[in-house]
Amino acid sequence: MTDIVDVARRVQYTGNGTAGPFSFSFQVNAQTEIKVFVGTTQKTLTTHYTVSLTSSGAGSVTFTSGNFPTSSETITIVSAVGLARSSVYTTGGPLTATALEADFDTNIMILQQSSQKVDRALAAPEFDATSI
Repeated sequence: MTDIVDVARRVQYTGNGTAGPFSFSFQVNAQTEIKVFVGTTQKTLTTHYTVSLTSSGAGSVTFTSGNFPTSSETITIVSAVGLARSSVYTTGGPLTATALEADFDTNIMILQQSSQKVDRALAAPEFDATSI
């Protein structure tokens, strides 16, 4: 993996009647770690679109035949890294830099994703009392 830079984990486009591709610059670990919306409707991987990932984990979305967004539709691509832990470190087992880097990268992706959701939520100003 590469360094996880401070980047928005969400991008929007206006449809143009073509398949795309519509790129995203945030890093993910797998094709399933993004959500794609056309308007307010979440689309389905392989049914409505496919994902191509680069070696850095960024990539692009291409819509399948019959699912091209029109020029009046908004396309939203958002990060959807799952909140799960799949690595297990055992006593006396191998502990590699690659495994640690992958875990740290995923943690940063999840924190960025969560931060973005919090930034979009309604909240009381920081200077207000906590009892409101």
